[in-house]
Amino acid sequence: MKKTLILVLVCLAAISSFNVQPVFADDKALINSDQPTEIQPKKDILKWIHTTINGKKYKRLWNASKGVWMTNWILEQ
Repeated sequence: MKKTLILVLVCLAAISSFNVQPVFADDKALINSDQPTEIQPKKDILKWIHTTINGKKYKRLWNASKGVWMTNWILEQ
């Protein structure tokens, strides 16, 4: 009986020594106002633009990420 009582007291002391507090997720902590909210592509988006001038087909490479032409007009064959 005495050993059981001591064992129960030791278990209660061990359990009470843990500092148990509830943890709640904070949505505001996930959003950092210093970072931009729009998605930034890491790879350039390149598009071939086709046109016809005087019955001849031409193409030109457009960098949609930077908004600049990458090549001059190239005659397609």
